[in-house]
Amino acid sequence: MGKRKRGFKMKSRLTQRDITANQRDRMLNVMNPAQMLEESIEKNCKDSREKSLAMTKLEECVMWVNKSISHEKG
Repeated sequence: MGKRKRGFKMKSRLTQRDITANQRDRMLNVMNPAQMLEESIEKNCKDSREKSLAMTKLEECVMWVNKSISHEKG
């Protein structure tokens, strides 16, 4: 791991963060279309490895968006 500067305390990436109403709204702006895509995948794809991968990647995409928004600085 990299060296830390003296006196520098890194915030844990695992710490839950409070989010603002604006951040919540922006997360929902991504979540709602993602849920629509999820429904479309369920309706149009037969169970398969590829469908499972698509669902996992969709879930991963939403997770990273939420993390990006919740970890914004000021």
